[in-house]
Amino acid sequence: MSGIGDSAFLVVLVVALAQQSAGLVGLGMAAVSLGAVLSLLAAGFVLDRLSDRTIVIGCDVARFGAALVVWLGLGQSNFVMVVIASGAYGLGQGLYRPSYSALVMELAPDGMLRVANKLRSLGSRSAGLLGAPLGGAISGLGEPRAGILFVSATCLLSVATLVGVRVSVRQGKTDEPVWALATAGVRHVFAHPWQAAWIAQGAIQVSTVIGLVYVATATLLANDSTAFGVVIGAGAAGALAGSVAIPEIKDRSRGRVAVGLVLVQYVEIIALAAGASWVVLAVASLINGYALSWFAVYWVAALQENTEPSAIGRVLAVDALGNQVLSPFGLGFAGFLLAWLGVTDSMIFAGILLAVSVIPVFLVPAAVRMGYSSRGDAVVSDES
Repeated sequence: MSGIGDSAFLVVLVVALAQQSAGLVGLGMAAVSLGAVLSLLAAGFVLDRLSDRTIVIGCDVARFGAALVVWLGLGQSNFVMVVIASGAYGLGQGLYRPSYSALVMELAPDGMLRVANKLRSLGSRSAGLLGAPLGGAISGLGEPRAGILFVSATCLLSVATLVGVRVSVRQGKTDEPVWALATAGVRHVFAHPWQAAWIAQGAIQVSTVIGLVYVATATLLANDSTAFGVVIGAGAAGALAGSVAIPEIKDRSRGRVAVGLVLVQYVEIIALAAGASWVVLAVASLINGYALSWFAVYWVAALQENTEPSAIGRVLAVDALGNQVLSPFGLGFAGFLLAWLGVTDSMIFAGILLAVSVIPVFLVPAAVRMGYSSRGDAVVSDES
């Protein structure tokens, strides 16, 4: 339910702000990302002190409250309030993802982790498939405020699904200072260069390229919220297909395949640069969604299988932080870049950034294998 709400929230927010300007769209999305970054900075400390279930429920409650404030702000045409509340919504988003992934790992039966990851990915992609078009349709048929009320309802339903789940509470080391706990994940990642290389790749792509693509799509379809929702929903549909139909590939080859999957985004970039119709954009979004979903399952599995269980929560938090840390700048910059250069030239710039993003992977041999040994075995140790 949270995935449905998150997907719908972004679409509704973009639809509401695109009626004002592309720059305001960038600011709104940047606020969401900034909130996520701020919450992730505290991840190392929080993940050591609370159960994953408690964190997930707390994130849902935070998003519920923030969505209501956005609803009030839209009603008053107070876009300063909307942007600030969007940042508060991002606070709830930030810790949710690593905590949820860690919760899946904790609840999965022995030997079923990869299956659990596929089901997790299937669930999140299905949520995106439903949330984006629903958000666009509700905004188109009614108004963005109705879409925000829908988002609020999904937050409450998400809390209800976790009421009966019981997990253990982590016992943190009380003699460690807060700063040491907060930076433990970062230190672990830098001790394993293959993780750092892929997180750097994600930081460039997710925070800048994907942001540019998203804002460019919103700009082209600013006057058709239903079409915008369909395009975003198509990406979620592709991601759903990617979660269901993922070919088995030898572990040592996953890094090379992953690079290819990342570069599939050029299909969407080229379609936007050409000013294609929303139908073509939807097809491109579908293809890219499939590729990124395939990549995400391989990446999370590689982290879980090649990281010590005691460190996985922190590493997942750093991964999420890496994806978000540049987003406030990237999304804010995207809106103003599009207003200045237009869609075509902005997409040329996005294509250059995407090529640059894969360079760190090729600089670290273990990154090309996604952390697995040359024989394809999982490596869980202090060695990179």
